Amino acid sequence: MSSSSTIRLDWIEPTLTDLPSDAKEIATYNWHPSSTTEVPRIIVPGLPPFLIDSQEPPKLEYDQGTFFCDENLYRQKESPTESLFQAVAVCTPDFDWQAVDIVTDRNNLRKLMRALQPNWDTFDDQSFQIDLDVVGRTIVLTRVGPAEVQVFGCGHSFERQMTTASTLGSFRRVVALNLGSVALVVRSEIDAVDGGAWRSVSRKAEWSSLPGSRIEMKRGGGLKNGSECPHYWELKTKSVKRRFDWADVYGQLCLGDVHNLLIARTKWTEVASMESLSRDQVGVRGRFFDLFGRLEALLKSIIESVRRSKEEPGGPQSYVVSWDGWYPVLKIKPQRTSRVSKAARALIEDVH
Repeated sequence: MSSSSTIRLDWIEPTLTDLPSDAKEIATYNWHPSSTTEVPRIIVPGLPPFLIDSQEPPKLEYDQGTFFCDENLYRQKESPTESLFQAVAVCTPDFDWQAVDIVTDRNNLRKLMRALQPNWDTFDDQSFQIDLDVVGRTIVLTRVGPAEVQVFGCGHSFERQMTTASTLGSFRRVVALNLGSVALVVRSEIDAVDGGAWRSVSRKAEWSSLPGSRIEMKRGGGLKNGSECPHYWELKTKSVKRRFDWADVYGQLCLGDVHNLLIARTKWTEVASMESLSRDQVGVRGRFFDLFGRLEALLKSIIESVRRSKEEPGGPQSYVVSWDGWYPVLKIKPQRTSRVSKAARALIEDVH
């Protein structure tokens, strides 16, 4: 199979874009705890965990066991992005997918940003793979990696202590935004929300099946009509002995349209300090070196490469994008397996 290509990361010329723009929420949903791998269940629109207004540092415990690092993959292994498309079909039914260049989880964009600006102070493996499918003119990026991991630290304990308990499961938010000339749809997991008037999920609401899909959906949640805009929060912990990567977190906030950061600096299980910062305040603390301009240029190179190959007779429509974590070369290789389900393809290709 031909049409492999490479992109030299150190040759990327940044555009003039300094930030994402025109962010608009187009869907929210919860992964319900009653989901199984045979019958994934989502609540659309979703109901988020709410930030607890507390000035007292919480008492933390070490996280024990395994935790989701990609619940979308765990719930629907063959097509982790389908729930995104199904949620948008309910929340923004007239959304035009063919006007979108790239649909992705925020995590994939963060990986590409790390490839452009590696953190050489860490011993963590920075290599990655991302699956890519071309559907019409829309490119769908699918995260590759484990669904669960064993974690070390107190991050999940901090989230539990600082938010109200939710019986509806983890909360996802989908936003449409522009990175210069690149139109993106980005899915993120939201740690906490402050403000807004939210609907509860009716006990009478029933699960319904979706055409051509294994997903079951229940309607409920979401903001009430006329509600003030809520503030979305990212919650982080970091040992006082380790450097905090402000650039990575700033990119995370901007690409997910998240407004605020709550960071706890920890010494073992003790919270040494806790600080609330706006997105702009986080931006002042990081060094970015035209990072968003370089990310836009890299995305445009990827788009050009795969769209050009698709137009060739018998050209591939599915790829794997990879970086080895060291050399400044991004590889794009065709693969036979698509990660986009038939149900998701039908939603993307539907012309209103």
